[in-house]
Amino acid sequence: MRSQTQYPQKNDLGIFNTLKEFWEIGILDDYSEQHFLIRAIENDVSYFKKLFHRRGITSIDPESFPFNFVVNLSTKINNLMNHFGNDEIQVFFKNQFAAGKNNYDENKFFEALSEFYILAFFANFGPAELLESTYEPRLVDSDKNPEARFVYKDGTILDIEIKTPNFPQRNLLENFIIPTCLLTEDGRKTLTEFCDSIKINCHLPRVLKLKDYMNYAGDKFTDISSENHINLLAINWTSTDLVETALFEPTTLLCNPKNGLLRNKEVALKLGISEDALNRISAIFLYMLPEGCLLFNDFRYLFATRQYKIIVNPFAKRTNPDKIHELTRLAVHTPEELEDQRFAFFSFNEGDWDLKLREMCNIISKNSL
Repeated sequence: MRSQTQYPQKNDLGIFNTLKEFWEIGILDDYSEQHFLIRAIENDVSYFKKLFHRRGITSIDPESFPFNFVVNLSTKINNLMNHFGNDEIQVFFKNQFAAGKNNYDENKFFEALSEFYILAFFANFGPAELLESTYEPRLVDSDKNPEARFVYKDGTILDIEIKTPNFPQRNLLENFIIPTCLLTEDGRKTLTEFCDSIKINCHLPRVLKLKDYMNYAGDKFTDISSENHINLLAINWTSTDLVETALFEPTTLLCNPKNGLLRNKEVALKLGISEDALNRISAIFLYMLPEGCLLFNDFRYLFATRQYKIIVNPFAKRTNPDKIHELTRLAVHTPEELEDQRFAFFSFNEGDWDLKLREMCNIISKNSL
């Protein structure tokens, strides 16, 4: 057991010893040896060199990263325990942050880390002094809870649900197309068959991820009680395999004028998104975490990269974009403001694609849902 061994890092920094205490009381006992946090505590520079290379992280020095990560994480843990209570945060680190324990899953770890960043941000940088914070509050008559509720002195109430989709690795050498408006069943079949015939990979858009996340949030949130009550669905799109397009895919699926999920309620319902979700989600917050977040455990680096979109849900009741802006300090948009006329993303090597492109575009245009 790690708790029966000496904590590897030696320092006398006081407040930064929270992880040392976690080590000593057994919270990290079940963590895998390959866990990101254990490798950081044990100052495994070679591990981070390989991980940063694999994940394309270029701006962080792996030599100094482990110590800095542990120090900054300890500070944030101490801060969140002050807000949510020691027991709640210790349970979070014993279970969720362990990311599968002996069956360690790196993606689950980054999912937990994303949740940790956002909770720390809203606990410390809301629209007014924070009066109350509850981790996994029971808001509806079920066993489903959002991540947190924050109540601020100016009357703002934030209920937040956080999701992190995982994406398969992509072959960057393949020719492929991904439509970003919804197609009929016949349209999907026709486009796929045509692409197969000309040796192009057809990737269908990940709209079912958005549908599931919206329904999960709808099941966990309660009805919006006033314009000061904000139900925020945050989706961390950082691991997308379409790095060239950043947030183009989810933004277009939500905001395209023909069948965007936040533009056409009939389409959203037909896809299987519940009325509760459409009524209760105030806004969808899409973002990609900058590398500075990883080093300093600070969500505010998003202000520098601006790799985010906060999209107001027009179907929700009592939603005020100005209130959402005051809460997040970030730009807030209606779906119409993010309208993009492109209905697909293409990645082809050089060649004569004109006629093939025309046919693919024609199939998509004729078979939009």
